[in-house]
Amino acid sequence: MIQEFYERYPLGRIWGDLIAIHDGQYLVRVVIFDQERPLVSSLAMGLSVETAEDLARERSLSLLAQATTVSAPIPSPSTAGESPPATVSLTPVSPAPPGNSLGSEDLYPSQPQPRPTTVLNPHPPTDDSDLLVQTTLELRRLGWDAEQGRVYLEETYGKRSRQQLTRAELESFLDYLQGQTPAG
Repeated sequence: MIQEFYERYPLGRIWGDLIAIHDGQYLVRVVIFDQERPLVSSLAMGLSVETAEDLARERSLSLLAQATTVSAPIPSPSTAGESPPATVSLTPVSPAPPGNSLGSEDLYPSQPQPRPTTVLNPHPPTDDSDLLVQTTLELRRLGWDAEQGRVYLEETYGKRSRQQLTRAELESFLDYLQGQTPAG
């Protein structure tokens, strides 16, 4: 995947940032850039910084591959021979302020990048990994096992997995978890 990324974005960069250490696990954010423009970011946790960074990088590359596959222009018969149609662009993410980064220091563009004006897909893919990681931390804090979480999700949202929840549902679930006290 990395080789494909650099073939498509020869001036691209992959940047990792250690966000937090919690109960012996590392939370890492990875941002993928095309030159100075951030394309996508992901979070991941692992028992080592390297594992967390690898997971976040793979997730970011996977999201980028999905987004670029979805955003490929689809010519229609009426536009044959005309200029290619506009493609969907990813909305740039806002990089975290410099601090405990694992990568290069000079990653932030000095000029804001223009936003795309034409978007074919009004619902671009979202990255809810931040909420998934936060809910994982809360579930661990509460001592819930997978079955307890599944039962709550089915009763409350009619879904078996956090990955099936919308962003609003994930936020609601996180609020609920944060309001609970650990059993004990």
